[in-house]
Amino acid sequence: YRVRRLYMSTRCRYLPDLHEPQVPLVPEINPVTRRPLDMTPTILRAVAPTHVEYMKNLGINSSMSFSIIKDGKLIGMFACHHYSGKFVPYVNRLVCEQIVEMFVMMLSQLDNESSQANRLRKFKQNALQALQNGQLQQAVMPLLSMVNADGVAIYKNGQLTMGGYTPTSDEVQALLSLLSNPSYNILYQEDARGLFVTSKLAHVLKGGERIKDAASGLLVIPISRAGEYILWFRPERILAATWAGNPDQA
Repeated sequence: YRVRRLYMSTRCRYLPDLHEPQVPLVPEINPVTRRPLDMTPTILRAVAPTHVEYMKNLGINSSMSFSIIKDGKLIGMFACHHYSGKFVPYVNRLVCEQIVEMFVMMLSQLDNESSQANRLRKFKQNALQALQNGQLQQAVMPLLSMVNADGVAIYKNGQLTMGGYTPTSDEVQALLSLLSNPSYNILYQEDARGLFVTSKLAHVLKGGERIKDAASGLLVIPISRAGEYILWFRPERILAATWAGNPDQA
């Protein structure tokens, strides 16, 4: 525990030459506090003689290590060894510390991505189980969480179930009528599997302008051949761009 605490308090541990003699601190006892000086946070602190002996037995004469600390815990180290005395300038050591920090950030990002993937997998399992059991209301929120949408609708067994920010039930029913109309066949215009996605519904579907406040973006996935669907909605978002020059010029 004590060694772990030392490595966490000083992220860089640098021993330029293990054959250099250790210099004692004078005075050994602080005359004001009457206690030994705590050398834990300083990089000039000598290491235990047993550690020096261990390094020498390996044929190493210089070492530098960096603690990998994530979420307040010591999870590993980068250990650098040299067979002769090696002076590493302070700026170079700072650069190495930054590389270690970048490594920890990337590790945290991978952990977050893994956690998100596990959550999505769980949401997917819950949604599919609820759909198979006909529990449409229980499937709504897991389906909404699976994608970055504002609303979702499930049409199954003639029943419409919605959650989040969606068009009205009448507007969704009208949309479903268009989706299932063979004369439009819009589901197969974009994707041979019947998937449909657009960010500008009003440009591709008659009447889409009327529901753009809730469904300018639309993703449709058929879940059966009997005209049953899952629909995800996103409202219209208008972005204004201020150009530094004339955007029409080459």
